[in-house]
Amino acid sequence: QTWSPQDGLRSRLRRRPIWLLREAVPPEVAEAVVAAASASGGRLFNRDADSVDGAPTDEIVLLRDGRLTPTINVEMAPLLYRVQSVFERVNAYVKVQLRCPACLVCTSLLRKYGAEVSSRSGIGVHFDEKALATAIVSLDAQQNYVGGLMVQPSAARRSRRLVHMEQGDLVLHSYDLLHGVEVRRGARHSLIMWVSSDAAACESHSLAWKLRDARRGTVHAQYQLGRAQIFREAPGGASMGWRWLKRAAQLGHEGAQLNFGLREMEQGRLHEARRWWVKAFRG
Repeated sequence: QTWSPQDGLRSRLRRRPIWLLREAVPPEVAEAVVAAASASGGRLFNRDADSVDGAPTDEIVLLRDGRLTPTINVEMAPLLYRVQSVFERVNAYVKVQLRCPACLVCTSLLRKYGAEVSSRSGIGVHFDEKALATAIVSLDAQQNYVGGLMVQPSAARRSRRLVHMEQGDLVLHSYDLLHGVEVRRGARHSLIMWVSSDAAACESHSLAWKLRDARRGTVHAQYQLGRAQIFREAPGGASMGWRWLKRAAQLGHEGAQLNFGLREMEQGRLHEARRWWVKAFRG
């Protein structure tokens, strides 16, 4: 199914807000960005393994930790010139929408999807766990491809919706929204921007905002923080991570309930494991 702002998805997302800004980027700017990215015949696109699915990324890193990619390759210069005006527009927008005067675009990628231009037809639904929020600009006319950005407000696949985006439209969503891309025909280019809470957090990769939200009772922050501590990706230790995960499970987070059920099973508490899995299934 296709989602549009009139469908009321935002209200069903509870703590998973999503905003859609039409014509955030003029079509001629979007076209110029795609042309600059494609001028090299594809040489600018990286083929490294993606962290989500292991397939080639087919992406160009434009901004990392708040710094533009060094123009070692002269073919990058026109592209970097074109995207800077987009970063400025998005920075202004996120400061208002997130009510966060210090927020800024920290890292940005340009990706392509579809058999006409890439070996990648999409990417499975996932969370952007290192970003406070994610901004995505569609760079192609909608009639050039079939498919696009998908959002999924719950663990249930039936909640998945396709977001209708025209060229230059911007979607901004919070870190607790499952999302992915599926392009069944044609070619789609998108500019992806990961937003950080401030310049210092961007440069240091700090997730202080996640700890703040967890303490305030945001269940997905508790879930992500717990997982990060369990897997030694954040300070605090595994025991603290399991406490956060249990708290999120108690507050109804389906992913936390599934994971905590596995923990109970590993500890030999099969009845408790089954209880958590039933809760997760019932949503």
